[in-house]
Amino acid sequence: MAGIFHFVSALSVQDFARAVAAALPRGRSHHDEGELLILDSADLALRRHGWCLSLSRHVDGARLSLRRFGHQARLVSAAPKVAPSSVHAIAAPHLQARVEKLLGDATLEVVQRWHVRGLHHTAVNDDEKIECTLVAREYRAADGGAASVLLVELEPKRGYERETAALAARLSLPWRRLAHDAQHLLDDLDTAQRCAARPPRARHERAPVALAQVVLDQHAIACACVEPDGAAPTEEELHDFRVAMRRTRSLLRGFRRVAGKPLEKHFSAEFRWLSRATSRLRDIDVLLLAIATPSADYAALADDERARIAALLSHERERHARRLCKVLATPRYGRLRRDWPAALLALLQRSAREAPRITPVANRAIATVLARVRHDAADVESDYSPAALHELRKQCKRLRYLIEPFAALYPRQRIAHLQAELKRLQTMMGEICDRHAQLALLKGSLRRRAADDEALRGALGHARALLRTALAASDVDAVLTALADFDRSRHHAALDTLFQTSEA
Repeated sequence: MAGIFHFVSALSVQDFARAVAAALPRGRSHHDEGELLILDSADLALRRHGWCLSLSRHVDGARLSLRRFGHQARLVSAAPKVAPSSVHAIAAPHLQARVEKLLGDATLEVVQRWHVRGLHHTAVNDDEKIECTLVAREYRAADGGAASVLLVELEPKRGYERETAALAARLSLPWRRLAHDAQHLLDDLDTAQRCAARPPRARHERAPVALAQVVLDQHAIACACVEPDGAAPTEEELHDFRVAMRRTRSLLRGFRRVAGKPLEKHFSAEFRWLSRATSRLRDIDVLLLAIATPSADYAALADDERARIAALLSHERERHARRLCKVLATPRYGRLRRDWPAALLALLQRSAREAPRITPVANRAIATVLARVRHDAADVESDYSPAALHELRKQCKRLRYLIEPFAALYPRQRIAHLQAELKRLQTMMGEICDRHAQLALLKGSLRRRAADDEALRGALGHARALLRTALAASDVDAVLTALADFDRSRHHAALDTLFQTSEA
């Protein structure tokens, strides 16, 4: 931390106050009670860029402060007790100028509201000079809910950062040092409480609400699959994690007008980064399963060849799993895991009457991707290549992932039949795309890893030869035939009828 020290304690405010009085008898303490408002733009731009703007309201006044996460506030000003409605409504000139540089003249919203009970203790040195202030606070959502654990900060006086660090190291208090900003714990508590209070799904709900509800469910699935500081995900967990991310990316891209361009641009880039960090491990899992099963593609491999390749793949999985664990332990992933549900919960609150209903918005989104599927299918039929097939497969997935959450909006039997046909086509393409990914592994990184092992190189060469046979023209012909059958069917007309974009 830069000039600020954060801790957490399981004690109540009163019990912690007694512990502080025993550990720092020279200081002065007082209790207070008030309200904390966290302010931001609707798309949480301040938070996404690592800043926190807060308004603290107490009986004796209010204080507005801006700080970076992990840093002590540098811009603090007395303020009216009414939260400013926009950046230009901030009365403090220096603070307003800094926020304007970050947001422009944006509208400000109260994105979190907390009732606060706290303890302030000024710590003095032998010369009776104040070195720092210990602030312990318990937070409770303004509309009820469970209270937070006790969050504690040591706020050094300017110039006493080193002395405060030494004091924090030697103090014997019932607390635990936090490796990150205390506000992050409040973010987690806020997200948990608001997710628990989510309204039930409604058939005619507004598009922002429907989108947020669906993607929050995908976020819960992803979080259940991996932990930031936990073990590497299993094959099944990694698969579910990647599917949740793909569904999220498809929905975010398809409903970018609903989410808002800044939010869509930022989080699409973050999920793209995370997806790339998991792709090699996923390819290894697919190849390892095909070798160990054994699948039809590798049925002709000798047992010793299969054992050598499986051992290499197991070693590679461990290596890439460790890499993924490092990615999941980064501050970047930590921010994504916190900021994404917070952005969705902010979107969930945008239920104004002027917001469009979900049906016409879903129609437009699905129709747009459907047009892209047709374009890419024509490309595959006219000039087949692995890259073109991979792109078509991705667009088919996008189409499915846009249809599935909102299938209840459409006639059940017709939509179910179309979904089944799309899945069948996608599965066929997926098998061929997986073979291309396996071939890239066998020709690339695995071959390099086996450079000093002649027997292993021979086994990999045999596997490559078998896989090339499986990628014969007959498989390509099967995909082209399936695309042609889909074109000749009545599916396109049915899709056009289902996803008309009328506002009616």
